[in-house]
Amino acid sequence: MAKTTQITDKPDLFGFLYHHPTLILAILLGPPLIWLLVFYLGPLLALLLQSFYHLDPFTGLILRKLTLATYRELLTPASVDIFVRSLTMALAVTLAAIVLAFPLAYTMVRLASPR
Repeated sequence: MAKTTQITDKPDLFGFLYHHPTLILAILLGPPLIWLLVFYLGPLLALLLQSFYHLDPFTGLILRKLTLATYRELLTPASVDIFVRSLTMALAVTLAAIVLAFPLAYTMVRLASPR
């Protein structure tokens, strides 16, 4: 018995997608972009909004009034000292990594056998 193929007028999904590459791009990039917006940029925006709130110094409660007081507190001498110490430590670690890594990498390149 010979197998016959039947020609139908139904639209072919793969043919449709082949002729619309931007639709394929939207289908493939849509879910990751939604994930990025919801779970990465959403919390960042919430954190940015909350950074404009201020703590009441007496009760310790959050005052939901938009103010720059939190950013003003970043310029106190204690905060500046913490920032300078953190920056100094970061620079020291970076320099130590450079001093250790470059000679090691140079030695590895010189001693490696060509493949």
